[in-house]
Parts: sequence; C-alpha cells; structure tokens
Amino acid sequence: MAVKKNILAIIGSASENSANLQLVEFIRDVTKHHLNLSVYNELKVEEQAPKIDVALNSDEIRYTIHCLLKQEDKLKNALTQVRNTITKLDIMLECAIEKENN
Repeated sequence: MAVKKNILAIIGSASENSANLQLVEFIRDVTKHHLNLSVYNELKVEEQAPKIDVALNSDEIRYTIHCLLKQEDKLKNALTQVRNTITKLDIMLECAIEKENN
C-alpha cells in the first residue's frame, strides 16, 4: 500500500463557511483514501497557527523561485489566450447581432 501524502490546507477566508472551505472539505472527503488533508481555518488568532519548519537552503530557494517564475510565465500565456478568446467571442457576437438586425 502506498504511503499517504500529508497536506495542510490553510483557509484565510473571513466568512465561517466560505466557498474555499467548502471546496477544501470536498477535496478532503474525495481524497481521504489517498491523502491526509488537514484543514486549518482559524487565521484570526495568530497564536493558533501551526508551527511549520520552512528552513530551506539557498539551492532549494533558488529552485523554488525558478519553478514559480516558470509557472508565472505559463499563467501569463494562459491569460493571453483567454483574452484572445474573449476578443474573438466579442467580435462573433457583434457580427451575429449585426446579421440579425439586417
């Protein structure tokens, strides 16, 4: 049997039953046989925050930054594609309205 991954989900939403919390709880229920998903949603009191050791060496930090920059580039490309699609849909809608009016 494979070892379950441990994941900590931190919810920072102000409302008690936010959509974020509902989504994470749904994911926890669906993946309970594959993941140990702990949910922390009490950010209002700082002393209660879980203590996490995030000591990274400089190579790990550089690699993490590199990966984040690559993800940022991918997101920028995806955003450009979404904008292009919206522009095309807008043009198609204008053409359809114009055709309907003629």
